[in-house]
Amino acid sequence: MENPFSRLSDMHGTSDSHQMSANQRLASEVIERIFLVSSKRRSSNLQSSLLIDDALTTSDGYFTIECLDQLLFDRLHLEEIPPERICPRMSSLSDAAFQLDPMSYLFESFCRSLPFTNSNQELHVNTATACQSQIFEQAALCLLLDVEMEVDNAAAGLLRLLISSTDRQAGSEDVFTVDAFLSGVVSAEPAVNLINPLRPLFKGLLKELESLGGDSITPQPINSIHQVIQQLTQQNDHPSPNKRARLLFQPERDSLLNACTLLAKYPATAQLLLEFSFPSSGPISQEGWKYEEGILGRFLISSPLLPLQSIQTSLLECNTGGNSWAGEFFTDQIPIKPSVDADKSTIWRLTAELDDKLTVLFQNLLRTSKQSDAVKTSLFSWLGSCLHANRARKQLANTIGGHNERQQNSDLASDGFLNNLAGLLVQLCKPLLSAKAFTSSLSDAPWNLVKLDYALSDKAKTILPDLAGETKLSRHQAPSSSLSPEATFPVLTELFFLAHTSLRLAFPPLLALHFETNRQLHQWEQEAMMRSPNGLSPFMAGPLAASDDSHEGRFIHYCLRERTSRFLEQTAILGCPNRLHNYLAFVASTCRLLVELAAKNPTALSLVPELIVDNVVEVIGYLRRLNDDFIESADASDISLEPLLQFSVAFMRHTSALANPHLRARLAEILETLIPFRDDEEWNSRPNGSNLFTVSGLGFTRREQLMSNPNDPYLKETIAALLTAFVAIELAPGTDAPSSTLDTVTGAARNTEGNAGASQQEIVQTAAVSFEEKFHYRRPMYACFRFWYGKPAYDSQFKQLEDLAVKHIDDARPPLLLQFLSLLINDATFLLDEAIGFLAQLKLKERSREAAGGRYLVLCFRHAFFLKGSLTARMKACSST
Repeated sequence: MENPFSRLSDMHGTSDSHQMSANQRLASEVIERIFLVSSKRRSSNLQSSLLIDDALTTSDGYFTIECLDQLLFDRLHLEEIPPERICPRMSSLSDAAFQLDPMSYLFESFCRSLPFTNSNQELHVNTATACQSQIFEQAALCLLLDVEMEVDNAAAGLLRLLISSTDRQAGSEDVFTVDAFLSGVVSAEPAVNLINPLRPLFKGLLKELESLGGDSITPQPINSIHQVIQQLTQQNDHPSPNKRARLLFQPERDSLLNACTLLAKYPATAQLLLEFSFPSSGPISQEGWKYEEGILGRFLISSPLLPLQSIQTSLLECNTGGNSWAGEFFTDQIPIKPSVDADKSTIWRLTAELDDKLTVLFQNLLRTSKQSDAVKTSLFSWLGSCLHANRARKQLANTIGGHNERQQNSDLASDGFLNNLAGLLVQLCKPLLSAKAFTSSLSDAPWNLVKLDYALSDKAKTILPDLAGETKLSRHQAPSSSLSPEATFPVLTELFFLAHTSLRLAFPPLLALHFETNRQLHQWEQEAMMRSPNGLSPFMAGPLAASDDSHEGRFIHYCLRERTSRFLEQTAILGCPNRLHNYLAFVASTCRLLVELAAKNPTALSLVPELIVDNVVEVIGYLRRLNDDFIESADASDISLEPLLQFSVAFMRHTSALANPHLRARLAEILETLIPFRDDEEWNSRPNGSNLFTVSGLGFTRREQLMSNPNDPYLKETIAALLTAFVAIELAPGTDAPSSTLDTVTGAARNTEGNAGASQQEIVQTAAVSFEEKFHYRRPMYACFRFWYGKPAYDSQFKQLEDLAVKHIDDARPPLLLQFLSLLINDATFLLDEAIGFLAQLKLKERSREAAGGRYLVLCFRHAFFLKGSLTARMKACSST
């Protein structure tokens, strides 16, 4: 008898078969639409497609996931598209279905798969995900095969893809898509297997960066004397990136920077990015400028800062009609305030954008370093070796303007590079720049992550080898260290010391260069005014200043214009609000850390290098001298000023916290910056409004609030702190002996009465230099005394010191107030003697000037023409020989 359920069973099997066939059809359609392929003469979709051999399909003509491996391999290795495989026959070869570049085809297929991964149908999602896996595997396979075939087609295609998807015209969706594609490719193989296949990509990337600079065109000299001058000016030049490669505004560089930002996210590509950032001569180079040639260096050189032209170059350019003085900004012959302000705002905006982009790049490298020890080692090695190779920049602040300045700078990186690096490293210390660094409790403060025993670790000796040799704040014996060679530290600790080291190499030299440029600019302006018929400044006289068509007049005007442009560039970079905010927040957070150490663990100060305090003084000193209104501006409103006040008072008051009396005296500059009072004629005579170089209208709202707290324990010690620093300047450096420098010099003079007059004169000159240095330190102290004079709270501090002096007047070591009064009398006597001597010198100079006709030539201008005459004589001598 027939089973009554047999028909039902056959019907159920037929239903499953139909469902399986439908799923195969739907999966095949997804594959066809992603890869633009077809197994029939008429494509199943409306787009152009490539006909595939029936051997790669099922008996029903469907594509399956299992056949994708062979299908894609055959498709990617087509050298040309056979006409018989084009469907429809009238399709153009420029259609996406006939793309021959493997990486472009795979990326476009990946893009076509994305809508299916967001579908509501599970079959579409699963099929598209499997297709993406095959895309990534085939892309990695293309890279590996290129190594075996000794070609770089796949790597070059991937580079073109990255650049085109991250340029200025690309949208955020394009960037996310190419990032997802890159992530899949590098995840398809172990990182170690992709190092060699991806190396051609970074070679091409470096070539793209090098091509941005191009070859600058040097004007041909018109005669032999100019050839000699040109050889003299170029004999110390090295083949570093030229002026065009250093442009701040360069849209072509943005896509390369964006591509590197994506490449920094993955271990294999991040390791290669750092490898191609080291100098080509080796991983460790002693020539600092070579770090500008790598990939990271090419991004860090973007700056409007240009070096000062030598007199020889200026003479050559003036004679040949060149304009190499012109930089990227401030190119007007006669700068006016609207154009200067516009260029300055543009520099600030572009610099802030560059800092933000570089910060994202290095943040990606830091995140990747948590996944790969090789990346972490390379990253900090590059930063440390770059700073070590440029360590000689520490002396530039004291040697700028000297005769050997050009030779000293020949092996060092540029000011633009180092200042960009310093700004980047400070910005990477983001937890120390936030408001939380000043408002959080001591246990939650981010600077608790800064471990000072890092300075004694083996890791610091590897990354910052000069750190161990730096003079420390305190002379206390350093606490015993139980660090193992493998000791680890928070990343913020390493960034803290790297940021301070880079800031020390970048900021003070640029500030010293700024002052030297200002001095030379003033000299050239004085010489131009001498030649002006009405005695006006060339910037006020306008066309009258340029009416002097003599060779000497053109040369003066050329040098004046070149120095003016350099001065404005330096002013703009030093005053960049974004960087100033970060610098001020960084040093304020540093001050809070040092104050807490002095209060709770003073022996730890013997681990802190003096360069940290140097940075604090330099940044605050710059604000006082050149940008006094920044503290009151909205840009600095979130930065607390209390740590600066506490630090200056505590470390001036307690000599054990800061042993160097010269550095301790400079802390008075911080205190002078914080008082709501200015005690110099130049500031008080400044008109309201602004001119070309300065801005007035300064207020003291924040500083008045800071100084109005009568219960502040640090304000109750300000007078004693100032007197301690005032007196300590007179002591021998590094000792506590009560004998003053003046006493030492006087005693030496008495012991050498029988010596020659030359020795006696040398001793007097030494004493004069010592007094000049002391007065430089004490000037801000006088300003503070004058501000607090007459205020009851501070008069009571003097009264307490007076009572203490009376009580201990017979002690072997005089009380603090008596030492202070004695030094005041000595200083007044010396100043009176020096003023009388200067009056006599002024009279002699006036007589000499009147005898010379009332005008003079600046030394550098005279030296240039003497050089030309000497070279002409030598050329004639060579010709006769």
